[in-house]
Parts: sequence; C-alpha cells; structure tokens
Amino acid sequence: MKALLAMCSTVLLALACPAAEKAPTALPRSRPEAQGISPAALLAFVDEADRKIDSLHSFLLVRHGHVVAECWWAPYDAQTHHELYSLSK
Repeated sequence: MKALLAMCSTVLLALACPAAEKAPTALPRSRPEAQGISPAALLAFVDEADRKIDSLHSFLLVRHGHVVAECWWAPYDAQTHHELYSLSK
C-alpha cells in the first residue's frame, strides 16, 4: 500500500517537471492543482480504490484534456498491453 502511494506521489511529482519532446498525439500533462484537483484528494481516492477494488491494473485521470494522474499496479506498467474498459464516458 505504501509502495503504491509512493509510486503515485512520484508520478504526480514527475508531472510537475517539464516534459521532453512528446509524440504529436500525446495528451498534454498537467499538475492536478492546475486543473482544479487537490493532490491530497487524488491520493486519497487512489488509496481507497486500491483497498476496495481487487485486481486493479492502472489508473488514468484526464481533466480538461490534460493527463493529471497516471499509475499502475504490479505486474502491469505503461508498456503492458491488456484489455481495458472505460468506467466513465
């Protein structure tokens, strides 16, 4: 659990750093607070989801067209291809 929170915190901090060249089709990245999201509330949500949902693979949050959070649960990572179903529209 602590490792997951540390990983998500690291991802959130990495989003605050200037990005290297992005692929032209990549969504822009943004800090959560720049898009009106509390980082503490975001971490609390991820923690609660981790406790209540079995077999999470990944989490991606896009707001106003910007990626504000992204993390994976072992053994999955950004390069692992698997079926994904959207939970919202």
